[in-house]
Amino acid sequence: MKVRNRQYGHFDDVQKFYELGVRSLRDAPLRLAYGKAADDAENEGVHPEMLRKARQVAQEFSRKDFKTLVVNCRRSEYELGLSHLMRLASVRKGRRQLIDRMIRQRWSLRELNNEIARHAPSFSSRGRRRLIPLDQGGQLVVLKKECHRWQRLSRELLPKLRSQAVGKALQQTKASMDRLAAALDRR
Repeated sequence: MKVRNRQYGHFDDVQKFYELGVRSLRDAPLRLAYGKAADDAENEGVHPEMLRKARQVAQEFSRKDFKTLVVNCRRSEYELGLSHLMRLASVRKGRRQLIDRMIRQRWSLRELNNEIARHAPSFSSRGRRRLIPLDQGGQLVVLKKECHRWQRLSRELLPKLRSQAVGKALQQTKASMDRLAAALDRR
């Protein structure tokens, strides 16, 4: 049995956080106007980013769903934290099943993040996009760095992979990256 991790907060903190998001959405249902987020956050005594996340949680969880989540966590004596709640707000497909498993298996935040990543591994359409240099020299440097990253990754993963099909595909990709790296070295 895992020891409950209390570093992420308590039920009262989670409830207050949710209510902050609900209040903010009630006051500004569409979007906070420029500069208003900082003012509202200051009035609430939180950082503007926390206000934004509270709004996201309140948008993603209906009052009924939030109450069910808290009741299930309390019943199971699972310490739901703010970080767990914020992370769950980013999941839409299969959220209920994920929550049930999280509570039943008493996941830490790391375990929750790993499980979410396992079912939604593609981050290509989210987050920062790498800036590609306009000049050819800069582009070649970026390619060289990517080759080295693939070579390191494949060295680490190949001995540990259980799937032969994935291992074979990774070996083929590594061979392609090795050829690319060699061509870049000849330039």
